[in-house]
Amino acid sequence: MIERTRVQLAVRLVLALFCFAAISPSSANADESQRSLSELHAEVAKLASAVDISKASPQTLLSRRRAFIAAWERVIRRIETSYDPSYNPRDPAQVPFRCVPPPTTRDPESFTCNDPDAIKDPAAKASYETLLRENERKLQRAAYYHDLHNIDDLAMTSLEADLRLFREAGAPPDTAALTALLEQAGLNTVRQRAIRAML
Repeated sequence: MIERTRVQLAVRLVLALFCFAAISPSSANADESQRSLSELHAEVAKLASAVDISKASPQTLLSRRRAFIAAWERVIRRIETSYDPSYNPRDPAQVPFRCVPPPTTRDPESFTCNDPDAIKDPAAKASYETLLRENERKLQRAAYYHDLHNIDDLAMTSLEADLRLFREAGAPPDTAALTALLEQAGLNTVRQRAIRAML
């Protein structure tokens, strides 16, 4: 049973790594945010593969589980504070276009998809370049949110798998102490509730 849990976690980790690598920053302005996410992802991936129940004795299972939960809480807290509270991926005004429609001009041949040089009217071209820059910022925010959400999902899935490993190894319940750890970590209430359901 423990071995099957390890395999399931390994598969999820590989899938998350693939999803994260598939997205690259859309411009130089995104480099700093992308580096921050890369560091956070590496921290989650390292922690996701750190549990080795075979090295734990029955006497140390409780303390090891508390230490692992404390480590996960620190990482998850970093994830929570990395979200931009002003960003809503479901807000149509914040959703980027794949093809930015150009401003209306009198030139019937001026329609283009993300190519301002195809517009002959200087004023319309300048207006379109502004639209493209705004859309580029939306693309960067959307890519950042997508990456962070994948990292968040990997962290929670890995934490759940770790807790399952401890249960399967025979670790006794420790609800009161683990709940106290959650409250001290400063995680949001929805997150605390989700983690308590894993205990």
